[in-house]
Amino acid sequence: MKFVLLCKRHYTNKDLITDRFGRLFHLPFQLFKLGHGGLVIAGDLHAQRKEKVTINGLSFYSLPLSLVRSYQFMQEVHKILENFKPEILLASGDSYLGFIGQKISRKYNIPFVFDVYDDYTVFGTNRIPGMKNLFYNSVKNAALVITSS
Repeated sequence: MKFVLLCKRHYTNKDLITDRFGRLFHLPFQLFKLGHGGLVIAGDLHAQRKEKVTINGLSFYSLPLSLVRSYQFMQEVHKILENFKPEILLASGDSYLGFIGQKISRKYNIPFVFDVYDDYTVFGTNRIPGMKNLFYNSVKNAALVITSS
């Protein structure tokens, strides 16, 4: 299986790539160790860095992500996906990432998996009108939802 994980680079005050932290690092890394082809696309909301890092054979793409850069972010994501041709898309980290993941998976006609490691509806981004609806829509339309408890 060829997978892509779409997530955010920084969460719980850690850096996914430099700290090799948390489930957003270990979930794709364990899938990769089991023999699945994969890569991670991480939106960088803090330093706005664009880079590609390979850790023990697994590629991590860090792409700048902000409201202003959302179009560029999506263009870069599509470029990566066109070259990689994944068979499944996982998304994790916040309601908007679930929504983006769901829309991308539809475009490429591949299953969408939503990793919900926390109650995203209480995250700060969910104060934006309509964001909670994006979350519930993503959960409802996912082929699989992964939760931590």
